[in-house]
Amino acid sequence: MNENYEHAVEVEPRIGLARYSARERAVRNPRIFASGDLKLLLLELIGEQPRHGYDLIQQIEGFFDGAYSPSPGVIYPALAFLESGQLVELT
Repeated sequence: MNENYEHAVEVEPRIGLARYSARERAVRNPRIFASGDLKLLLLELIGEQPRHGYDLIQQIEGFFDGAYSPSPGVIYPALAFLESGQLVELT
């Protein structure tokens, strides 16, 4: 087994969950958007028509033919950031 891989994964003994290093997560789930690109895409989609978070997730998933679907943990913080900057507003 690769020595680096052995150190990249730790198993939490109490619950049996693996914790992966940032490098291991990047290999398993490559970053789709560069920093800020998702926010720009969200602004573009919302600019076309008002949308809620789930609709945005489905729209982006459609762009990738189902191969990528952004998680709510990515979409909703990005929307909160846009709202805090008064770039979008809740209705």
